[in-house]
Amino acid sequence: MILSLAGRLGIDPGPWTLRDLLVMDEARQTDRWNHTAMTCALMANIHRDKKKRSKPFLPDDFHPLAKPKPNIVVGIEALKDFVPASP
Repeated sequence: MILSLAGRLGIDPGPWTLRDLLVMDEARQTDRWNHTAMTCALMANIHRDKKKRSKPFLPDDFHPLAKPKPNIVVGIEALKDFVPASP
């Protein structure tokens, strides 16, 4: 497994642990998918029929490794922390 990861990364496995190689491999895969997903979104938006789909495609629509972003709902009370108190 170490040799196959090092081969995919194109590096000498000598100084790296298995954990290091796994993290590097995951980062490389994510980077490659970022590029591919951006290209796919661009191509899909070029050919998108705006009457059928008004919302443009996003790279996350094509990225299999993208993690869903949590939808955080905050009330107006949260703004009180940013407004200075009145004298």
